[in-house]
Amino acid sequence: MKKQKRCAALLAAALSASLILSGCGQGDTGETETETAAQLSDFDQFMRDEFKEAVSTDTLTLHYYVANPSAYGIDDSGKATFGSVDTEYTDDYSSSLQESLDGLHAFDYDSLTSDQQLTYKVYETYLNTEKEYSTEDLFYYNEPLSTMSGEQSMYPIMMAEYDLEDREDISTYLSLLDDTDNYFSQLLAYEQKKSEAGLFMSDECLDEVIDACRSFTDDTDDNVLITSFEERLDNIDGLTVLEKKSYEKKNKKKVENVVIPAYEDLVNGLEKLRGTGKNDKGLCYYDQGQKYLEYLLRQTVGTNKDAAALEKEIESDITGKMNELQYLIVDDPTLIDGFYDDISMSDPDKMLKKLQKKLVSDFPEAVTDDYELEYVPDSLADSTNPAFYFVPPVDVDQNIIFLNKSQIDSNISLFDTLSHEGYPGHLYQQTYFKATNPAEIRLILGYNGYIEGWATYVEHYSFGWAGLDENAAHLQALNLELTLDMYGYLDLAINNDGWTEDQTADYLAQFGISGSDTVHEVYMQIVGNPGSYLPYVVGYLEFQSLYDNAQDKAGADFDPVAFHKEILTIGPCSFDILEARMLSDGYINSTVNTDDSGSL
Repeated sequence: MKKQKRCAALLAAALSASLILSGCGQGDTGETETETAAQLSDFDQFMRDEFKEAVSTDTLTLHYYVANPSAYGIDDSGKATFGSVDTEYTDDYSSSLQESLDGLHAFDYDSLTSDQQLTYKVYETYLNTEKEYSTEDLFYYNEPLSTMSGEQSMYPIMMAEYDLEDREDISTYLSLLDDTDNYFSQLLAYEQKKSEAGLFMSDECLDEVIDACRSFTDDTDDNVLITSFEERLDNIDGLTVLEKKSYEKKNKKKVENVVIPAYEDLVNGLEKLRGTGKNDKGLCYYDQGQKYLEYLLRQTVGTNKDAAALEKEIESDITGKMNELQYLIVDDPTLIDGFYDDISMSDPDKMLKKLQKKLVSDFPEAVTDDYELEYVPDSLADSTNPAFYFVPPVDVDQNIIFLNKSQIDSNISLFDTLSHEGYPGHLYQQTYFKATNPAEIRLILGYNGYIEGWATYVEHYSFGWAGLDENAAHLQALNLELTLDMYGYLDLAINNDGWTEDQTADYLAQFGISGSDTVHEVYMQIVGNPGSYLPYVVGYLEFQSLYDNAQDKAGADFDPVAFHKEILTIGPCSFDILEARMLSDGYINSTVNTDDSGSL
């Protein structure tokens, strides 16, 4: 799972107003060509100003999005801070969103270039959706301490990967450590308000969060923030031995006297909230739970389809794939016996190189072969995903794939994981889109339905490239897609329809999955992380639908390389916008309608 540098809620809170630029949005005023060109330049500047506002909320966000702030005119000389966490609702955020919309709407859409029109539509959709759901009744539905990728798990990784290039970076990093207790106290205050609102997590989810905290604090001798700091110092030229020892001593003292106590205070504060969680089932058991799920579908997944429609689509896909599976096995019964056979290739670097060579049959050639492979520290292994791709700052090319060895149990699983995180998955998609030189704001908005949907969609190619025969590769792909469909359907059924654990057990039994412990684990994972499977499943289905549509339109002339190049060039956005642009460019048949603001 690809990790954004900061959670979506914190990034969204950074979006604020820019001045409405004069001379724009006045309709037909007889502008000269020079004036029109100036307007286009103003639009690009407006979008850059919005980007600068978004990334300047705190030191960590700025560091991970921009390597050289001064090149963007950003002053990063202030106190190092993790920023603030709003613990009570105000209408400030909604007002700032409206000001950004007003600034955007000051431009004449029809006078913009095609690329600018796309940026306009993507940003407008993002702002409108965020404003629609940024209401007081949904304010405490966000969960910054989610069991899968909460701040308690991401903090050590983010800080351990904080680049140190010179003495100034070291000073900023050490100052940032000092702000940990302040940041964690704000997270705790938000959780306390969630508790007062009757929206605190269940005790079982609380146990997982606390376990993740303790796995970090218990590892004092080889704490990742101590060992990684020493390794990063070794890569800085010009430091004397005495300077290194001095920095190492300061860092260790801050980890032991600030960071670990901040975790302990968080745990103690959370323990006091034990028993205040009112719900150990899906989102829909909260008053506004279905509305919050609707927000996740619109903003995180990028679809305007409701939960009921998506359930039907997933059901249909499951039926079709089950039929494929049955025909495949009837035709070749020996496939079942060989399903768990592994491939001989085991080196991840060789796997990534093979994936780069194989992808050109159906995808444009990769724009870079530069990457680093790193491994999740043992202390974080239990609370971290099997793998993730670290998105680099917008102004540098640095690609890191993290692997969690404890959660990858076979060579074929590793190969498939690397296709998702590397080629032609996240790394490939991110670097290809970045090479098109989009407006910087497009690189940070997210749209996980596109991002995770793409990486899931391309996974089925990997089995054919791993050295398996055609039927074995097809079986592996079907198994992966059916498993995701199953989880995606349960995500909706539990969080929108209110399925109980017993109903979940009955559903899983249809797929041969049984055992109370297994069922309970699946159920609680979905309860603790609502909507987390939907970007993968819905996104995959959307891309597959686009593929089928394009193939149907082109017939024998269908070119998968050109089709995938179009998707990659458009980049992350809502699926309505993606389909509208592909329709206007002639790649698919008519399936969507554009709105009154103009076609794409």
